[in-house]
Amino acid sequence: HEEELEKLIREENDRQWKKREDVWKKEEDARVKLLYDVYDSRSKDINLKKDVRTTQTVLTKDEKVKADQDYNVFERDEERRKYERFLKAKQHQQELLRQIADKADRNQKTIQSKAEEERQEILRRIELEKHIQNEKEKGRRVLDEVRKQRPF
Repeated sequence: HEEELEKLIREENDRQWKKREDVWKKEEDARVKLLYDVYDSRSKDINLKKDVRTTQTVLTKDEKVKADQDYNVFERDEERRKYERFLKAKQHQQELLRQIADKADRNQKTIQSKAEEERQEILRRIELEKHIQNEKEKGRRVLDEVRKQRPF
């Protein structure tokens, strides 16, 4: 009976041991599977980050090229606007110079006109003075003639 009991105990121990080994094997398989899953997930994350960096680098390069193009367009536009402002200022300056010259011409003509009027006035006065002197002279001659003809 003891042999049978020992056999049963051994069989029970073997079954218990087998159960434990099965649990340990499952735990070990689960750890290995988890490790592989972690490595796989980490590898996917790394590849995703690498793809994102590559995309960002490409986008960054594209954005830089676009920004450079935009800057060049801006620079050309700014140069054109600067040149247009220069031309506008130059035209304004020329218009002011023309107005100054016109005003100077008008002033010169006004001065000349006044000088001519003053000269004409002086000539008229001289003529008038000569005429008055001539008339006075005529009057004196007439008076002298009349006095000569009088007896007293």
